[in-house]
Amino acid sequence: MADRSTICAIEIGNAKTCAAIAVHEPRGGYTVIDGWGQSETEGLQQGSVTDMRAVEASLSEALATAEQMSGTTVRNALVSLSGSHLTTLSSRARIPASRNEPVGEALMEQVLRKARQIKVRPDQQIVQALPGSWMIDDEYQVREPEGMHAGYLGVEARLVTGSSAAISNQLACLAALDVQVENLVPSALASARAVLTREEMDMGVVLVDIGAGTTDFAVYARGRFQVAGALNLGGNDLTRELAHSLHCPSRVAEQLKITHGSAMELPSSLAGEVTAEVFGDQRHISVSTRHLCQVLHQRVGQLWDRLDRHLVKAECRRLIPAGLVLTGGGSLLPRIADSCRARFRLPVRTGTVPPSIPVRDLAAEVRSPEFATISGLLLWGLEAHRPAQPAEGQARPEPARGWIRSLRTVVAGFLPG
Repeated sequence: MADRSTICAIEIGNAKTCAAIAVHEPRGGYTVIDGWGQSETEGLQQGSVTDMRAVEASLSEALATAEQMSGTTVRNALVSLSGSHLTTLSSRARIPASRNEPVGEALMEQVLRKARQIKVRPDQQIVQALPGSWMIDDEYQVREPEGMHAGYLGVEARLVTGSSAAISNQLACLAALDVQVENLVPSALASARAVLTREEMDMGVVLVDIGAGTTDFAVYARGRFQVAGALNLGGNDLTRELAHSLHCPSRVAEQLKITHGSAMELPSSLAGEVTAEVFGDQRHISVSTRHLCQVLHQRVGQLWDRLDRHLVKAECRRLIPAGLVLTGGGSLLPRIADSCRARFRLPVRTGTVPPSIPVRDLAAEVRSPEFATISGLLLWGLEAHRPAQPAEGQARPEPARGWIRSLRTVVAGFLPG
């Protein structure tokens, strides 16, 4: 069909690389994910490329699987970006508008482009420019100026910037596979599109994406994006802390974290003993589950302390009465939401891709927090293909609207058992 269009989303995470190919059918009004690939990421540390050939191999494996399934060759893609090099700046711009004609999308894009025209550090570049607030005639703020009349249209934009070197290295890995990047989307912003509700964004909320190598966050208030950033601390750091404490291999520590770990300290009455493989002649030792949980509890506490300092520095601590929404693979650690709630004394929930976004027949596993970013990337990319009102209660994404449909057998077969 001539009106069919293809969207490809690629998530390059510290633990996994995912590629999803979606085919949009405007006449049918739906989008089908007909290609899915996943591989273990190698050559990436805390969001930055450390081995280009290894990253290319991870990308190649995920893309080849998705392309083979869909029968499509990927040439363009939306790609996630993470790392502590990401920062947020504010920029204001205004342009004259015709009082005889209502404000349209073209004028809004024009003033946003003007807001991007600020000087950033030579080693930085602008990744995204999103409206923090709109202004009519410099007198009052409006949430959505489209259709209104104005003498001047102004915007206070939020500019997400990143390291030029880190971004160039990631783009080079994709270019080596003949993939051009349509849009670079910070991971936390992509995840927010998939899991936050409109009410949370309106009230004020923090999306916290706990990945393997980094924890990316994005603050929303008054329905708009405000601040994004990342911490060089993630699930791998929890595993590493356990491995150092027990003198055991990382694979053993990871398994102990998954099967016996908790972000909250374990009462003595519930503690037990497990056997763990360790280095040295002894080979195996008995480990208290209470000790495991103490190590994890302390490290998770450091994560919350660092996040809180960033929120205070960005003057966002009082903007988030709706609390925190945790997503990413690290949010699956038992009782991590309880730990966060105790630290911030705010509402906390775990963010999954909700039923209010009709991802028809989508495998339950892919609604998991660890796939929030790839789902959000697809939603981001669907804006140009099917503008639509969001489902009731779901956040209306600034740059993306749309619906996703996926066949359970297509995706579930490529998930880890």
